[in-house]
Amino acid sequence: MSFIWKFGSSIIDTFKNQIRTFTNSGTNDSITFIQLIATSKWGCRDTIKDTVTVFPLPKADFFSTNYSSCAPSIINNSNVSLTQYPNANNTYKWEILNKNGTIKSTSIGIIIPIDTIKNPNDTLFYRLIVTNIHGCKPDTLQRMFVTIDNPIASFNRSDTAGCTTLPVLFTNTSTVGASAVWDFGNNQTSALFSPPSINFVNPSNISDSIYKVKLVVTAGSGCKDSITKDIRVFPKPKAIFNITNPICAIDTASAFNNSIFKGGITTYRWKFIQNTSSTINDTASFSPLFTFTNNQSSVDSTYNIRLWVTVLMVVSMIQFDLSLY
Repeated sequence: MSFIWKFGSSIIDTFKNQIRTFTNSGTNDSITFIQLIATSKWGCRDTIKDTVTVFPLPKADFFSTNYSSCAPSIINNSNVSLTQYPNANNTYKWEILNKNGTIKSTSIGIIIPIDTIKNPNDTLFYRLIVTNIHGCKPDTLQRMFVTIDNPIASFNRSDTAGCTTLPVLFTNTSTVGASAVWDFGNNQTSALFSPPSINFVNPSNISDSIYKVKLVVTAGSGCKDSITKDIRVFPKPKAIFNITNPICAIDTASAFNNSIFKGGITTYRWKFIQNTSSTINDTASFSPLFTFTNNQSSVDSTYNIRLWVTVLMVVSMIQFDLSLY
C-alpha cells in the first residue's frame, strides 16, 4: 500500500502518517485543502479530501494623528482611529491609565473613549485588549499620549494708571524663545517681544478710560498662552468760565465757572496775566469776585484772566479776555 498526501497546492509527502503544523498570520480564516490518495499493490486507488481551518489570532490596532500636543489635549474619535479586523476580533476592551500606570477608566466597544489631558507635561496611556469567540490568545496594544510644556505669558508695566496722555513701557517676561503678539486695546498692536513705550489717551473729561492690554505668546511647538492686564487713564479736566463782557469801570464781576471734570479733589487758580491794580478776592475760589479799577482812559482796557483747574494732578487751563470801558 502506498500513500500520497497533498497539503494545499504544493506540499506532497508519501509517509503513511503525517504530523503537520498549520499557522495563520493574517486576520481572516486560513483554510488548507488536504488530499490523501491510497494505492494498493494491485493498483486499486481511493481518495479522500478534507480541510483544516486555522482561525486568526486577535489583533489590536489603533493609531492617532497626534500623540504629542498642547494642553489641554482632548483624545477622542477625531484624532484616534480603530482598525477592527472583524474576522479576527469580537470584543474590544479599552483601558485608560494615568502616567503612574493606574487605570482611570474602562469601556467596551468600538467607540474610542474620550479623555482630556488637562495639564502641560502630563501623560495618558490608552490600552486596547481584543479577543475572539474561538478562545484564541487575546492581543493587547498600548499607546502613550503626552502634552508638552506650554509657554508662560507674562509682562510688567511701567505704570498701571495715570493721567492722559500716559506713556507706558512694557517688559515681556514670558518664556524665552516664544514669539509675541501684543494688542494694546487702543487700535495699536505689535509683534515685537518687548515693544517701545505706548501712549494711552483718555478723550473724556469726566470718566476713566480702561485699556485691556493682551499678550499672546507662541512656542515653536505651536502651544500658546495669553495674559491680559489693564491700563487706567484718568481724564483731563476742561477749564471753562465766562464773565459778563464788557463791563464798566469801576465795577465788580463774578466768574461763572462751568469747568468739566471727574469728581475728586479739585483745586482752582485764578490770575490776571498782565500787571494790573485790579484784584481777585480769592484766587483759589470756585467762582471768585473780580474788582476792576478805573482805567482813566478814553479807550477800552482788555484784561487777560486765566483759570487753572487741577484734578488728581491733571491740569487744564483756559484764558478769558475781558474788555473794560
